[in-house]
This record gives sequence, structure tokens and C-alpha cells, in this order.
Amino acid sequence: LRPDWHTPSVDSVRRLASPELPAAACSACELYRVEYGFLIQGTLRGILPPNKLTGCTPAPACQPGPRLMQRGDVGWAGGGAGPDFFIYLGQKPADWLKRDHTVWAEVADAESLALADRIVQLPSHTPGGAGTMRFLKERLEINVVPAAGGGDGDSART
Repeated sequence: LRPDWHTPSVDSVRRLASPELPAAACSACELYRVEYGFLIQGTLRGILPPNKLTGCTPAPACQPGPRLMQRGDVGWAGGGAGPDFFIYLGQKPADWLKRDHTVWAEVADAESLALADRIVQLPSHTPGGAGTMRFLKERLEINVVPAAGGGDGDSART
């Protein structure tokens, strides 16, 4: 997580990783879209007691990214404020995206990035026909938990 890039977004993700929340707090957190050489997209729709939708509630104002998105950067999808997010997987900086997405994290390490590359290879389809968005045939549930060794509470991982 990169609070230096966008603190309100990082705070939102940290809330989902709180050990004080019930196990079902992120029961709708999942990865659902893949585009080879471009992205993995998912959602962090979680429930915070008493039944408040998380992600970005209240939505933080979107702000330009700290730089052109680079491989492994994580930002809110669609230029919005969440809860849908994406991991950029292109080999070159995403100059066509400009700085139009609120970017709030980066993939932690090479092993995690390799896992992202394997996820993009999972069975997928384009229900809208050729040239439309590609979705995973089976959505992948994700959990947001405090990062190991992140004892200061400043980290979370999925």
C-alpha cells in the first residue's frame, strides 16, 4: 500500500484488513476480469458493521496518479473511487491512461507479480463478443488481510 500516493484509498483497504472485522467482511471481494498484457480487475466490496458498503465509502476524491501507471501499480478502475480496482500488467508505462486513475498501491514483489501473470492465463471469455471485455470464467475470491511482518498496521495484502 502506498499512502504517500493516496491516503484515503489506503485507509479504505486497511479497514477491510482489520482483524476486528468478521471473516465475512470481504465476502464479495473478488477478481473477475483479465486482459493479457494489460490488467487484472477486481472489486473490494466488503461489509463493515453495521452493514456499510466499503471500498471507498465515503468515496475519496479521485486524484491523478503519482506517475504514469507502471507494471504492478494498483488503482481504482474506470477513473472512479472504487470499490473496483485493477492491477496494471503492461510491460511499458501506461501513457494512454495518462494520470487519470487514483493509484494507491503496487504489487509487493516479483513472486506476486508472477502470480498475477498466471491469473491472466486462467480460462476466460468475452460474453459480449469479440473485441469486448474479457472475464474470468470463474471469479476468484480474494481476502484482504494484514501483511505478514507489517506490525505497524500500514500494510495489507490480498
